[in-house]
Amino acid sequence: SFGFKFLRILCLSMESQDNEKLIKVAFAVLTAILKICTLIYVGVRLEKSEMLNAQKRKCLSALAMDICLPCLLFSAVLPEADAQLLVEGWELLLWPFIYATVSALLGVLCCMAVGIPKQHLGAAAACAGFPNVNGFPVSVVSALGSAIPASETGYSAIVFLSIIQLTDGLLKYTLGPAIFRRDRRARNLGSSHDMPLGHSLHSIQDVNEQAAQPIDDDKTDWGLSHDQVCCVEPDWSRFDSYHVFQERPSRCMNDAKCSPLLQREKFQESRVGGLESWRWSLSVPSLADFQDVLRQIMPPQVTAVLLALAIGLGPAWAKGLLIPANEESFAALGFIYGVAQELGNGFVPLQMISLGGRMLNVVGDNGPLASKPANKQNRSKLLRISGAVGLARMILAPIVLYFVAYAIDIHYFHPRGQTRPLAFWAPALIVAAMPTANNMSTMADLIGSGRSIAAATTAMQLMAAPVVLVASLSVLLSAAQDLAT
Repeated sequence: SFGFKFLRILCLSMESQDNEKLIKVAFAVLTAILKICTLIYVGVRLEKSEMLNAQKRKCLSALAMDICLPCLLFSAVLPEADAQLLVEGWELLLWPFIYATVSALLGVLCCMAVGIPKQHLGAAAACAGFPNVNGFPVSVVSALGSAIPASETGYSAIVFLSIIQLTDGLLKYTLGPAIFRRDRRARNLGSSHDMPLGHSLHSIQDVNEQAAQPIDDDKTDWGLSHDQVCCVEPDWSRFDSYHVFQERPSRCMNDAKCSPLLQREKFQESRVGGLESWRWSLSVPSLADFQDVLRQIMPPQVTAVLLALAIGLGPAWAKGLLIPANEESFAALGFIYGVAQELGNGFVPLQMISLGGRMLNVVGDNGPLASKPANKQNRSKLLRISGAVGLARMILAPIVLYFVAYAIDIHYFHPRGQTRPLAFWAPALIVAAMPTANNMSTMADLIGSGRSIAAATTAMQLMAAPVVLVASLSVLLSAAQDLAT
């Protein structure tokens, strides 16, 4: 019969080398995603049993992001840190500029196709342009393990991923706020500081349309409540960096809903106008302002990577204090490196369990995708735009960026007689396929624009991530093997 012949042809084709390679990669990716999903399920169960709540999640996430992740990256980079690593991987410093530009453009085009109001294009571009580079990629690379072999010179995928992280934050936390502020200027609001930061009090209606109903102070620009948006924001983000190391207890640990930046007086002020607004907008940035920016673009995980690189590029004796040069040598401070390894091993379970607890709220009745009377009128438009951003971020961007990587390989590396290993290409393509960074919700909250888009599209992508990532990463990693050869 036709069905039997079709199955026979399919079975014969599966015996080919390419399909066998794809099956192996898909199985490795599936195993890695199942590990992550199992940890997330543990967090869901703990949240449902009330053993986990918002404040406990914040504690877990703070421990994971400010202590375990820096230790993981430090212990992974230090043994391999040398000048040859920068020679082999410096191009990855430019990768965030490429994927942010390509993804943002795709996000804008997809949203224009579904009819996004023009004053929200900035939020769509920012959410599509900046993927998650810490939680999910580190967890995926760690779970894949030996499925991504180290390069011939001994550099692992997690080390190449850390290079990408160095410039991602620098780009995300400088260009990202500017893109969100673009939307506020598009609404003709005047001064960028004449509205209480931390709130989006604008209607989804186009600039030429009349608002269908007034928006209360408790609602965002799409009719979502404050709680609906906040459940998507990360429990601990770059805006909270280094608060774990403060001598005095930070108030942010006592507030499970928002970043400590939102608790400052200037983010809680009412509408500012007249001379006071003029003074505030022209004030010279203080030392504290520069420190805040530095903490955002150089959080503990970035600082840990830079420290590891500095030690590795320094004199051999400095590295030898932490890692013995050979079996006969002794590392006087080897216990510090050992502690960093042990703490680093806790990042993936802590972060994924915390995410699982938060996911229960994201997909629940109080999540940004839930239907509420206040957002009933605009919900269908919000879902279309969120879906368009998710399509651009998790499906179209990885496809286009693979061909960009292929062009770079053909037209840049090959003419120079060079190739890059799978450990180089895999992290780059894994990051390209990740969902929107959760920090974009916090950033939108601080700017006062685009909170609903950031919350809804992030929630939608998180829900679709297990299925989409299995398919996209299987194809991308299989294709990355061709780039490596």
